[in-house]
Amino acid sequence: MKVTLANKTIRDTTEITISLPERDSKISEFAEKLYIPEISADKNCVVLQCRKFPFIEGMEVNIDELNYLAKRIDGFDFYEAETFYTAAEMEKPDTVEDLINLSFQIDNYFLIDLNDKDTKKLNRVFLFKKYGSMPVSELDTAGTEKINEFFNSRKKGYVGEYGIIFKFKEEAQKLYDGLHFPPYYYGKSSALLLEGTNENGQLKMEFIEIPCDNITIDKALYHMGLDKITRPQISIDNCGEEHIYNKIQRITEELSMSIKEKLYTMNLYSKAIETMPDMGMLSRHKTIETVLDICNPQNTEELTLILNGADEFKLYEGVTDYREYALNILDSPEYHFPDDIKAFIRLDAYARHCLSEKCHLFTENGLVVYRGSSENIMNMIGRSNMLENEIKSGLAEDEGDLYEDPENDVGSQDMDMFF
Repeated sequence: MKVTLANKTIRDTTEITISLPERDSKISEFAEKLYIPEISADKNCVVLQCRKFPFIEGMEVNIDELNYLAKRIDGFDFYEAETFYTAAEMEKPDTVEDLINLSFQIDNYFLIDLNDKDTKKLNRVFLFKKYGSMPVSELDTAGTEKINEFFNSRKKGYVGEYGIIFKFKEEAQKLYDGLHFPPYYYGKSSALLLEGTNENGQLKMEFIEIPCDNITIDKALYHMGLDKITRPQISIDNCGEEHIYNKIQRITEELSMSIKEKLYTMNLYSKAIETMPDMGMLSRHKTIETVLDICNPQNTEELTLILNGADEFKLYEGVTDYREYALNILDSPEYHFPDDIKAFIRLDAYARHCLSEKCHLFTENGLVVYRGSSENIMNMIGRSNMLENEIKSGLAEDEGDLYEDPENDVGSQDMDMFF
């Protein structure tokens, strides 16, 4: 959505044209150019131009509301978008708040594309919108009858750019109250839910998609009015896989973090998961959980350091000793070793050679290798009581011969002969 905005009190010197939706860090840049607060619920901007919704030109708006509306529109499919635009054209809402609520009410409208001659599809769309569900055997037979019954009971529809639109119910539920944005996933699959009861006994909730900019969390806390909330609680919505956040939640509790620190930390955990390369989502969580067990962070600073360096750890699941690590390397599709090379290599010695300058540890989940250079992280690993003398930090043990001939004892050979 392209829109031209200005500060409502100093229009002449603050005009900017922006495209929405944008992430909140970018919205902060727009706010700076408009000379408005980075975080505010006030309608401190005025719309100078908006081609999609010309009726909001001259309207005083809040930039975060506009951005949320743009996310809603961007998530529509083709038919939903045309229905929304036509409904907005018909209703001409007075505020962006009304447009946001309208975006959650499009199932209350039935748009007929006058150029679409597929009556069977038209009937099915009507039935699903009006009744929600119906036996497949009745779809085609009931459609025509019920759609005619609906039209006979209605006045004429509204004719717009995309067709003629009808409204099922005059009054529909309003989800947006002008302050707390309704839960909505926009391109992500995880969210933090911040809930609590205010001084009037009302339950309040903020929905924060993660990973996100920290300013997004700050805005949620502002809208929540955290200082007036009794016993605020944080929970995770992760498409049925909420348990994978259990460890990081438990650590934030053990470290006695504030609500804001907990939200920041869980957001950072989500960012760490997203940036880890070359593995599935569950493997990423397992890697970080294993690392957290090893490092055992004692404060917020240590936990933050680990999460910021999470992409420098690699977990070889199921690898419990040096020999298995060597076999893992030789079987990897990244390399092209001869099939019979294992018979000529002292696997344990070869693995120790490969890991001699890498900080590593065998755990019950597998081999963890730290590929970074942070001394603080190495110190955290070093103090772990799980080490049992397996950790290596640039110190190599006597590796012995790397190669052996199964028939002739040829002793040590140059590694370049094989690699």
